[in-house]
Amino acid sequence: MLEEVFENKNVLFIGVKFYEYHLAIKQKMEQYGAAVSFFAERDTSILYGIVNRLLPQRIDSFQKMHYESILKAIAKKKFDYLLVVRGYRMPLSFVKTVKARNPGIKTIMYQWDANVNSAYLNLDEEYNLIPEFDKVFSFDYKDVEQNPWIKYSP
Repeated sequence: MLEEVFENKNVLFIGVKFYEYHLAIKQKMEQYGAAVSFFAERDTSILYGIVNRLLPQRIDSFQKMHYESILKAIAKKKFDYLLVVRGYRMPLSFVKTVKARNPGIKTIMYQWDANVNSAYLNLDEEYNLIPEFDKVFSFDYKDVEQNPWIKYSP
């Protein structure tokens, strides 16, 4: 069944670089025939760490630059799926641009942390991504219970 979903499909995967989870997810999609372009949800350089700790008021602009660099990197590619795992401080404009460049793209968001720990609900308009996604999943049962339009997927 997954072969039918992924075979000959192009996936833009934005997610957390956490140990090797992102690699395992990418490899699994590729195993079923997808071509996967992975980008970390945030810059993982020392510069990010410095900005985050010493200039937290600049982290949003730093994140916007990160997502602009992703848009440049994928400018000539076409995607069938956008898969976002968490999507820390992902600007709404990023998702809208990806969708505009890829008419018919299927968008999927998976939240691997509870909203109380890593907010993804009730964000400022500029970061309110939920309406842009076709499917939203969470592993956190409380989030799903309080927001029945989110599907539970542990």
